[in-house]
Amino acid sequence: MDPAELEHFRRLLQEERERLLKAISAHTEELKKMTADVTGDKVYSDHMADMALLSRMKERKAGVLQKEWRELKEIEDALTRIKQGIYGICQRCGKPIERERLEIIPYTRFCSACGRITGG
Repeated sequence: MDPAELEHFRRLLQEERERLLKAISAHTEELKKMTADVTGDKVYSDHMADMALLSRMKERKAGVLQKEWRELKEIEDALTRIKQGIYGICQRCGKPIERERLEIIPYTRFCSACGRITGG
C-alpha cells in the first residue's frame, strides 16, 4: 500500500476513533444516569413494569457500550498495524486486503475470503 493510501486510512481510523470516544462518553453518562435513577438519587416509579423497562434499557445501553469498546480496540489495533507497516495485510492468509473492504471496515484484519471463514 502506498503512503497516500496509508495516510487516507490512518485519517479514516482516527476520525472513527474520535467519533467512538464521544459516543462512549455519552453512553456512559446515560448509563450512569439510569443507574442513579434506580439507586434512589432520583424519584422513580416503583411500578414493576417501569423498573423492568428501565432494566432492559440499561442492558441494551451496556450492550451498545460493549460493542463500541470492542470496535475502539479494533481501531487502535489497526492504527498500530499502520505504524508497524503491516496494515492492509490479511492476518490469516498474508494476502493484501481489498481496498473496497478497507473502505467499509478500515479496522478489518482479514481479506474477504478469510473474513467469511473467521466471521470477521
